[in-house]
Amino acid sequence: MIDINCNFLSRIDDITKERFWKLRTLKEVEKQGVTHIVAIHRFNKEKLLSEKEHLLSVVSELNENIKKEGMNIKVLVGHQVVIYDEIVEDFNRDIILSLNNDNKYIFISLPSIHIPQSIYRVIYELQMIGLKPVIVLPERNAAIVNNPTILYRLVRKGVFTQVGASSLMGRFGKKTQKTALQFIAGQLTHFVATEEDQYDDLIRSYEKIQQEFGESVRYKMLENAKKLVDNKMFNEDEPVKLKRKRWLY
Repeated sequence: MIDINCNFLSRIDDITKERFWKLRTLKEVEKQGVTHIVAIHRFNKEKLLSEKEHLLSVVSELNENIKKEGMNIKVLVGHQVVIYDEIVEDFNRDIILSLNNDNKYIFISLPSIHIPQSIYRVIYELQMIGLKPVIVLPERNAAIVNNPTILYRLVRKGVFTQVGASSLMGRFGKKTQKTALQFIAGQLTHFVATEEDQYDDLIRSYEKIQQEFGESVRYKMLENAKKLVDNKMFNEDEPVKLKRKRWLY
């Protein structure tokens, strides 16, 4: 099992005991069947601990220690960037970290209430330099919930999306849970992830997907995560433009 978006590095610093705490955490995660973690750090160009080279160094050291411990788990890293107009400019300045620094996938988050007017232009500019945006947690954006056609248009334009395991398990309420399930039903999302290393939720969310949509959908989403961390392309299903009446609660 693979977690493509975990705030595993959210509290990391230069204190040795913090590194060891991460290693102990990974040992527990491995027992739950996780083989890869994409450790996401929320991008903030004003903070030292968010710097690209610092994150790459931390994760490189962590993977070396994992190998020494004989563990069968790998940590990858990337920034999660709240969408803004100058993303491409800053990426070209080499301060934004794509998934594992492979310059292929980039994690994008949205404001909680609205959708920036520039979103389609920014997405297009990212795609023009070869990046594939992965929008995280669209089920928690109020504008998308009220008008899912927004997400449909983004997916049609080649955007990938990731819903939260905690959303699927109802931890943000039944409305958010139903929205996340509707996105899966409409082929408007491609991945599931934990956010805060809640791996019981990740396991149960895949069980929920199989219960609601069948084993083939569960397998497809697991395979999507594997191809993402392997930096490979995967087949995109044609998204469904759901009618508004289906989104009444």
